Amino acid sequence: MKWFASFVLFIQRQFLRFEPLSKNTPSEFPSELEPIFIIGAPRSGSTLLFQLMVAHYRVAFVSNLMALLPVLLSRLAKITRKQVSDVNDIKESDLGYVPGLHSPNEGGAIMRLWFEEPLPPSKAESVRQTVLRASLAVGGPMVFKNLNNSLRIDNILKVFPKARLVYLQRDPSYNAQSILMARRKLGIAQGEWWSVEPKGFEELLSKDDVEQVAWQVAEINTIVQSALRKHKGYVAHLSYDELTAHPGKSLEELAKGLGLKPKSASPSFDAVKSKNAIRLSENEWDRLQKFFAA
Repeated sequence: MKWFASFVLFIQRQFLRFEPLSKNTPSEFPSELEPIFIIGAPRSGSTLLFQLMVAHYRVAFVSNLMALLPVLLSRLAKITRKQVSDVNDIKESDLGYVPGLHSPNEGGAIMRLWFEEPLPPSKAESVRQTVLRASLAVGGPMVFKNLNNSLRIDNILKVFPKARLVYLQRDPSYNAQSILMARRKLGIAQGEWWSVEPKGFEELLSKDDVEQVAWQVAEINTIVQSALRKHKGYVAHLSYDELTAHPGKSLEELAKGLGLKPKSASPSFDAVKSKNAIRLSENEWDRLQKFFAA
């Protein structure tokens, strides 16, 4: 329903502001509450990882409700902390959107407000206070999953120099195929772009969609890897294959590195079905294979 989506966006715009600074918020940011950012190319399994982390561990996150009312984010985290803690299942997502009022949300508008451009000191402090208040309310670090943040790592680290980063990678051919299938599902025409826009993407608009998505995946991974070489903080590397084949083991290793506390009751997953299967024509799949082999 287009009218409903327009109404939701209208409401969001009215509340898309920084939270006011507070003298009551602690000035120190405990190391165990430093935020966690999932980064990588779109369609790399990040929504699955996000939901698994939320289901298993005591973490704060932007819920669908919080994404609607950004200026109230930390207050909503406190008010709805029980509902947030009770999120312990994995739902079928639709291109990153997970249904449910308290389900995890990418927080696209919030991430643009906070990290699209370098922030002046007062705004950066507002973001830090917001995240800290939400983390203290829930009793765990805040996890963010918005893959446009893969292009904003430098700006993120100016606000959170000790942020923890989780770099999720998928076989690039399957990754590119998944983006291509999403484009076609949405009816994205040749000459148009979809999702994360690395610098220089406009030069690819004259190319066909197969070449576009291959370049998109490769360029995002190059940008992320370059940014990570400059980051002195904690970085966890995880592959989609490992996550789907051994989710329990992957989560345990990730939690150990991040110091995450398990929930008192969380689901058990022996395996998650991988979506790595060739769905393109032989010619298109061969083109992707050759691109990434070059």
